[in-house]
Amino acid sequence: MHHIYIKKYLTTYIFIPGGYWRKIGCFKDNKYSRALPFYLAVIDLDYDTTYPDLKKFFQVCRKLAERHGFYYFGIQAHYECWAGYKRTRYDEYGSSNDCRVGNDGYGVGFESANFVYGRAQAGLIFRLLGHFQSTRIISII
Repeated sequence: MHHIYIKKYLTTYIFIPGGYWRKIGCFKDNKYSRALPFYLAVIDLDYDTTYPDLKKFFQVCRKLAERHGFYYFGIQAHYECWAGYKRTRYDEYGSSNDCRVGNDGYGVGFESANFVYGRAQAGLIFRLLGHFQSTRIISII
């Protein structure tokens, strides 16, 4: 009797869908030539200067950006929502320290700065869960 050992190796990943938005950071802007050229809205939320919930600002602006098909958006002057398409150069004026960022990582820009968020593209973000091995023995007479 002969035995054949068949080994299978499986690498398992989890897919993170394309609707995921990532926090990019704080960048300078120029009011005469905007880095994020499309003005979407003023975000009409109360702003607690001591303990602001900046995620609420993110959520409102994200919905507007998604509705219009933008890949990037930024929050400037605490309340303004600006956006740009895939080839937008949100960083063309360089990084800035002129933003407020909460403990959860969500942020808003001050007067001439955007706190920028970007949309992840579907199919490009995976996280490795692990490598698995299985062995099967087949007996041949």
